[in-house]
Amino acid sequence: MLQKVLQLYASNFLRKRSYAYKAPENDWNRLLLDGLTVGKGDVSPEEFYAVTKKRIERILIRTEGGSYQQRVLVEYIKEIQARAEEIVNRLQGPAV
Repeated sequence: MLQKVLQLYASNFLRKRSYAYKAPENDWNRLLLDGLTVGKGDVSPEEFYAVTKKRIERILIRTEGGSYQQRVLVEYIKEIQARAEEIVNRLQGPAV
């Protein structure tokens, strides 16, 4: 339950500071499949990973180093990226 509360906090905080789309964790797989080129979308996994990396860098710059807020926000973005990597790996198969 605490994880869900922290996800909601991170989602709301990041949405207020950008044009991010608010999506509950339960909808992430569908959104990633609809958006990434391995599914139905136009965004390559590499482009998506670059955006998540840039977002993490912005969080690190704009929040107090080592703060709980910083850790929660970075973890939230990393979880989204991990979910995307999992989907890409399942759809593309293991790397040779």
